[in-house]
Amino acid sequence: MNLMKKTSVILILCLIVSLFVSCLHDDDAEEKDIITETTMYISAETGTYCGMFGYKYQGMQYREKGDTQWYCDSFNLIEGFTYEIGTEYELLVEKTILANPPADSSCFRYKLIRIISQKKVTE
Repeated sequence: MNLMKKTSVILILCLIVSLFVSCLHDDDAEEKDIITETTMYISAETGTYCGMFGYKYQGMQYREKGDTQWYCDSFNLIEGFTYEIGTEYELLVEKTILANPPADSSCFRYKLIRIISQKKVTE
């Protein structure tokens, strides 16, 4: 075999080996979402939060079990849950921490498992 053919064969073999090795590492390096269950408390009172371009929106106030601080976010924060103003809730939710969240979104996703309790608050 002449030198040109040998070089071509070696280059092709190196390329195949490189592709094979890079494919092996993709599975190992792939980050996984973390899914847990948590209790959330939803306030009967609404609040405001900053959305895109600094606009203020009305939303529900919530905190997770163990938190002392209330946060405010969209009424659609928890998939499968419909918030009613003036009602406080205790919820069991599935919390997903996204390994690769969208750039313009939260790294958390919440999905309702069940409503533990709800109480209409009178003013």
